[in-house]
Amino acid sequence: MESPLLNPPLEYTHLHISNLSLTELDQLRDLNVLLFREERLITRYDVPDLIALLLRIDGIRAGFKIGYGKADGIFYSAKGGIMPAFRRKGYARTLLITMMRQALELGYHTFRYDTFPKHFREMLIFGLQEGFEVTSTAYYPRMNDYRIELSVSIPEYLNRVATGLEVGSEEMSESD
Repeated sequence: MESPLLNPPLEYTHLHISNLSLTELDQLRDLNVLLFREERLITRYDVPDLIALLLRIDGIRAGFKIGYGKADGIFYSAKGGIMPAFRRKGYARTLLITMMRQALELGYHTFRYDTFPKHFREMLIFGLQEGFEVTSTAYYPRMNDYRIELSVSIPEYLNRVATGLEVGSEEMSESD
């Protein structure tokens, strides 16, 4: 599916996001190893409403995002990343919006992910810039880092994106 939410930079002419089935997840494994230095994509696959997105720019696999449903209307983004050559161009946000739209269609109302800021500082900054709130923190000795969980209301986020309001913009107020 093409994403209408992104104006690709001039040097890239074709952006494509594919929904992958369980049998197609091998297309993400080498990207996962390059981005996260681990073989494991996610821990379990017997989860409700698994969504796996693969981003291609001009046919090149540029990034991915994988997540699944949890209880109480929560959709959990388990992992995702953009290859270094394609970063800071809005592609992570495009994957986020695409996944959120699909999660909303499936009946989820909250989008959640967690990150370890010593290892993935950019994901913490990205979430805060996108209007996510920190919902919990816990220290993980194995990672020698804090696990920070962030979440946002899917309908509110998508409404903000659709109306062009950005977090911190002058148009938004405390009551929004």
